[in-house]
Amino acid sequence: MLDPVDALLRHATGDDIYLRYMDDPEAYRAAQRASASACERLCATLDEAEKKLLDILLDEKATADISEEEAVFTAGLAFGLQLLKLL
Repeated sequence: MLDPVDALLRHATGDDIYLRYMDDPEAYRAAQRASASACERLCATLDEAEKKLLDILLDEKATADISEEEAVFTAGLAFGLQLLKLL
């Protein structure tokens, strides 16, 4: 990712600025908590080999999610810059 774009993304996510653009940030936070709780309950039922496999799968999912988040942010920024050119 480009450095200025990366800096903007880190600022937006690090300071939870993105929450201002959600319809219901509290529902988002509640879903995060519920997901974390469900994952903890699932892990409690797994043996060590299954936990390791789950960790690998969740890491792969997180990597894909981060790539998607960065691409969506960059696309939104590019779209906004294109709109500014129209003004």
